[in-house]
Amino acid sequence: MLAVPLALSNRPVLVVSGEDSLGTWLSGAMLVACCAFSLHLWKMRGARPWSPLALFFGLLALDERFMFHESMKERIQVGFGDMSPPNIVSEFPVIGGALLGIAVCCALWRKLPSKGRALLVSGAVLGAASVAMDVLHQGALPEDACKLLAELCVLQALWAETGALRA
Repeated sequence: MLAVPLALSNRPVLVVSGEDSLGTWLSGAMLVACCAFSLHLWKMRGARPWSPLALFFGLLALDERFMFHESMKERIQVGFGDMSPPNIVSEFPVIGGALLGIAVCCALWRKLPSKGRALLVSGAVLGAASVAMDVLHQGALPEDACKLLAELCVLQALWAETGALRA
């Protein structure tokens, strides 16, 4: 049997997962697109709820690129010194983002038609699974796969809402 070098055995994880991976760049691009569609809907329909949604997606895109929540987690862990913080405490940045995500889902629910709501629910379930995997340290590949699929669902719902898909 041919032995696979360690660097190659981790290749699928490194392509989809990790900070300088294809998955991270794809995630950032989808979040920027969500922001752009929210801005377009703001222009078409007025500020509420589209302007806060644009801000949310823009901040998520910046976090994806510059790893703000990872830095916050590290600062929390360093703040505890030699003691290890309880897992829930060090995961506050992730949990806070998830709570904001729930608020975004509620705002979108009121504005989306039934097809968009189905995509929103799919995105929310996949997003919740991604957050749970992150907090419970269940593996980067499944976590990032769920995150990418969640973002794709929300992006599709917003795209449909702009009317671009109606022909």
